[in-house]
Amino acid sequence: MVSAAVLVNPRNLLGQSAAVQPLFARLDEYIARHIRETGAPGMTLALANRDGLVRVSTYGFADTKEKARVVPETMFEIGSISKSFVALAVLQLRDEGKLDLNKPVVEYLPWLKISSKFEPVTTHHLLSHTAGLPGMPLLLDALLHELWTAYAPGKRFLYSNTGYNILGFLIEAIDKRPFAEAMRARLLAPLGMTASAPVISNELRRQMAVGYEPLNESQLFANGGTLAEAQWVEVDVAAGSIASTPADMAKYMRMLLNRGALPKGRLVSEDGFKLFTAPAVNSPFRGEPASYGYGVWVRDIAGHTRLRHTGGMVAFSSSIDVDLNAGIGAFASVNANLRGYRPVAVTKYAVELFNASLAGKPLPDAPAPPPSSDEVKNAADYAGVYTSPE
Repeated sequence: MVSAAVLVNPRNLLGQSAAVQPLFARLDEYIARHIRETGAPGMTLALANRDGLVRVSTYGFADTKEKARVVPETMFEIGSISKSFVALAVLQLRDEGKLDLNKPVVEYLPWLKISSKFEPVTTHHLLSHTAGLPGMPLLLDALLHELWTAYAPGKRFLYSNTGYNILGFLIEAIDKRPFAEAMRARLLAPLGMTASAPVISNELRRQMAVGYEPLNESQLFANGGTLAEAQWVEVDVAAGSIASTPADMAKYMRMLLNRGALPKGRLVSEDGFKLFTAPAVNSPFRGEPASYGYGVWVRDIAGHTRLRHTGGMVAFSSSIDVDLNAGIGAFASVNANLRGYRPVAVTKYAVELFNASLAGKPLPDAPAPPPSSDEVKNAADYAGVYTSPE
């Protein structure tokens, strides 16, 4: 169900238009169903266009024990969507002539040890996840030892939190201030994201939604399964450190939809934004054909350039989907880690609804329910006796 907290920007005519009210109703109906099907405790959703915030809507609970509902001021962790913020900060340094994207990164970080038989790793490789570095570790431990590359840089996509954590140290080294200060000054302040934080610290805990995870980690998690409050974790590394509100994320999407332009000036140069969105390497996005640019997945869908990314933390799952041609974007976050789930279907459907409405076409049907986790397609094909070599 939709909570009482629904905000529509009074200065944005699209949000006030009678034409979009059926769209909002269709979207709210789908999300209510989606939350029931997935078992998500709560969700926050922001819609934006080139003029800024269109609508904020909140659903479910920020704290199931206290029955406290999600409200527009509730902060959620955006996870790896933070990588696009990091990429833009790096491109600012490039705009300022302080960084060459094609120079070996160890020239800027001489303490960094990378064992490799291949060519040196550059900032471009780190931004595009083509450095060949280890993939998943999010925390700082991965940088305390000598790193290694699995293949020649620039040849293959391998998603690497380690690579983006290195970019955080690169920003610190060149900007000569702590990562959090640099991100606040370079990104959050110019964007007017005053309700957001560059790192997840204990001071934010009261402002954050309570995060949840499956009660039994050793078992396959079924949709709607039992959740328990997750462990609180501080995160101050670049791969996934930002916490935000839906209204602030609308400000971020507004900048993306205006291709780096702000109401006054630019966040990044036009050339920098082109680099940001240029397909650097082929990489599927959630099973769909796509390419990765710098901190975002890029795909052409029906002649529209879409920028997308997801974020998964210990107890949060997020998704962003921005249509540069239609001028509409959606951000959603859920205060739970549901084992691989991201609210991609929600943001994708929101953009599809707006595209249909703007084109004067019938609104599309809601996505089909997710497949049951206890049903296996062609299960008989897997029947048999399995033994180990011993």
